Amino acid sequence: MFLSVKKPNLPISGDFMIDTRLKGERVVINPDWKSKNGKHLIRVEIIDEKDLDLIGNFYNYNNYLNLINVKPEETEKFAFDAVKKCLFQPLSFAAFDGEKLVGIQLNRFHIPSEFPQIFDGFNENNPKFIIKEDYSNEIQNAPYTFEANKIYVNLEECFRQTGKFLPKEIKNLGVIKSIGIHPNYRG
Repeated sequence: MFLSVKKPNLPISGDFMIDTRLKGERVVINPDWKSKNGKHLIRVEIIDEKDLDLIGNFYNYNNYLNLINVKPEETEKFAFDAVKKCLFQPLSFAAFDGEKLVGIQLNRFHIPSEFPQIFDGFNENNPKFIIKEDYSNEIQNAPYTFEANKIYVNLEECFRQTGKFLPKEIKNLGVIKSIGIHPNYRG
């Protein structure tokens, strides 16, 4: 189950994290999105830095536990740092079924002046994706727990090399950081 492990210090109803913000505190993108199966009426809202606990915990519990054998305590700081980057730009949103959080999409936006800082080899001629034989030093020296560092290094390595392959005339770049959907709402 989604929250069958140690639950975060948030309001919980069964298997769901509960939104405690008041109606009207967020910008509503879609007040009445209907799921494909017609079972759920979903409200989609822009999220912001006031949502860090709710979205950070959802991101941490929803993404890594299903992918690899890792405990949420091992990835918590990494997950919250990733969410913070997205919440300070008004481009990410969450889906709610009533007060239950059922999904998130974390997005980032970058302008050309940022590209040299976030990408290795930006505008490189004849770009090649480089895979090192050993990432143990990077994993050992990354800022999180060992398990979180493995995820962090893998994601950062792929993202940093993306710049090599971007068109030279690119003006702005939108990045979908992550999408998370509660297991009961998938499919």
